[in-house]
Amino acid sequence: MADTKIFAFNPEIDSSISPPFRKIIDKTSECWFDVFMFIRSINSVPGFVAGDGCTLRELLNPAKDSGLGEIRYSLAHATVPKGASTARHRLTSSELYYIISGSGLMHIDEEIEHVGSGDAVVIPAGAVQYIESAGDNDLSFLCIVDPAWIPSCETVLD
Repeated sequence: MADTKIFAFNPEIDSSISPPFRKIIDKTSECWFDVFMFIRSINSVPGFVAGDGCTLRELLNPAKDSGLGEIRYSLAHATVPKGASTARHRLTSSELYYIISGSGLMHIDEEIEHVGSGDAVVIPAGAVQYIESAGDNDLSFLCIVDPAWIPSCETVLD
């Protein structure tokens, strides 16, 4: 995680530092720090094939990352190759897709809608969903799952 940065301060040691000023703290320190900012580069996160078949890079997940504070959601970057689709699946958590590039067909239960760059899609908890990459390029999007994604919240149906 060389590209993960935590910006923080310890008020007991660094009383002169206060927001909006930040100090990068060595993660080997055994002191308690109030965290203000957590930054992770997508280039530092390995991609893997998710249960639904897309290539996923998990950027933030409070179940796996310390230093995220009180957030409940997870954030991932997904890619579906041109002409492919994810498997039909459902989550026990609600999900939001934000389409970064490409275009596709979003399937939620019995509804189908065309989506493209700049679109946000809300997927209710428990809905059967999948997305097809229907454009000339790969489909790339962000996934926000709330509460945060854990393996037991997903059921792949295909």
